[in-house]
Amino acid sequence: MACPFCYVPFDGSEVGDKKVIEVVEAIIALNPEAVTIGGGDPFMFRSIVDLLAMLHDGKRFIQVDTNAKSLKQAHIYSLLKYVNLVGLPLDGGRRESHELMRAAPGHFKIVMEWLHKLSQLSIGIKINTVVSRLNLADVINIGYLLSNYNIAVWSLYQFWPMQDGLKHNDRFNVDDAAYSNVAARIKTSFPRIEIESATITERSRAYLFVNHNGTVYTVDPQNHRYYLDIGSIFEADVLKKWQQIVDDPKYQLSRLRSRRFYGL
Repeated sequence: MACPFCYVPFDGSEVGDKKVIEVVEAIIALNPEAVTIGGGDPFMFRSIVDLLAMLHDGKRFIQVDTNAKSLKQAHIYSLLKYVNLVGLPLDGGRRESHELMRAAPGHFKIVMEWLHKLSQLSIGIKINTVVSRLNLADVINIGYLLSNYNIAVWSLYQFWPMQDGLKHNDRFNVDDAAYSNVAARIKTSFPRIEIESATITERSRAYLFVNHNGTVYTVDPQNHRYYLDIGSIFEADVLKKWQQIVDDPKYQLSRLRSRRFYGL
């Protein structure tokens, strides 16, 4: 997909199964309490089931975010066995709103079919909604739609103008006040749904990303429209570097091997 608001720094590189397995092994060695495998769609990757099996230890929380375009019936067994939460994107309560956000005709139907199927199977479901100027008035309708399903959590993400999304800021931008007002209204309107919301500022220091070749990065604390390359998952002190950024916003970035990602 080519969502115009996307903030993931896809670099177009490809790596083999052996490299990705090494990356996952390095992550496991750090003994994380939770891991989210993100996309696009991780189910495009031929070894996704093997990676889920590697990560699963009965204690670690495993989440998989997918646009569901490559999700197949054959994946359901692995979801039930290894995954705690499956994240699906839903950016409108109506087809028109969702597909206007995603620029992807037919995608609303795919998401709704999988939402229905996973809900019937009692698989934990997380709905991810990007709140922007385009869908601000329609987000409330997503809540009415979700009321018909078994949802573990609904996350409302304020549009974040970074990476490729910077080019589309004028079209999608929504300020903190407008976003917070909508989030508050939704929480009041749907008290039975667990709803997560946070402004860009509140989210900007929360992330530690690892890409498919092992590069570790986080949001630049001096400018949350860019990423900061911390190093490699194979470096012994990479978590210490990240912790210094989280703990001290004035941390001298010159001490890091830094660069910025600029999207596709």
